[in-house]
Amino acid sequence: MQKFCFISTRNCLSVFLAYIVLVPLVSQTNTNRSPVIRREIIFHDLNPPKIEKDYNFYNSVKDITSYLPFETSISHNLGYYYYDAFLKDGTHIRYSIKGERKLFEKCSGEICYTITNRNFLGISNYGTEWAKGDYYNEEEFKTKSGNTAAFIVTERDFYIYNGYTNQWIDFSLDGERILGVANKNELAAVVTDRRIIGIYLPDQKMQELSILLFRMHRFEIKENLIHFYGGGYLYRYDPFKEGIETISIWR
Repeated sequence: MQKFCFISTRNCLSVFLAYIVLVPLVSQTNTNRSPVIRREIIFHDLNPPKIEKDYNFYNSVKDITSYLPFETSISHNLGYYYYDAFLKDGTHIRYSIKGERKLFEKCSGEICYTITNRNFLGISNYGTEWAKGDYYNEEEFKTKSGNTAAFIVTERDFYIYNGYTNQWIDFSLDGERILGVANKNELAAVVTDRRIIGIYLPDQKMQELSILLFRMHRFEIKENLIHFYGGGYLYRYDPFKEGIETISIWR
């Protein structure tokens, strides 16, 4: 201390006391700062974006269909250069993405489908190749799937992937709003604010009925029928009959 304290003993003592007080405080500050940084990093790592929630379509018309669990039987591998699918019979089908980037993908039952930044892609146990559906200038996608069909709703159009025919079907909405969609086995149901649609997937046969004067309350897909309920009536779609039958509930 004598070497450095050449001004006065009092000043030397003051410097020595300040050193004793400040050094522990600086060390404590540095010690407390580090765990905060680590906790922040861990917080972000454990909370990735909820892409599944962002893409889900939710019916506003009640679906009372009784569903069995949809367990996929397709092995689906999305790589950087190829998308590979192994079907339940062991068939291997490959698709070269050529710069496409996956946005969303889902498998259920007999189908898998993928939304990329360029196309809709579908693969089915009933098909022999990847089915491709084009879309243009769409930014928002809401999806729902069954065991043999998938639905995608965008700002302007409505798309259905038919696993039986391994094809994409598209409809222009033109101001029409999709209120409910469902698929079970060979049948698919669509409810909008203007019409109800029943689809028999194996031959892609569709029947529809205008509902401009009332609204559907609920619908149900049975073994080989679709029942729509609304306006005091039951509307029954039978794929093997012409037209959708109207039955009064109050009779």
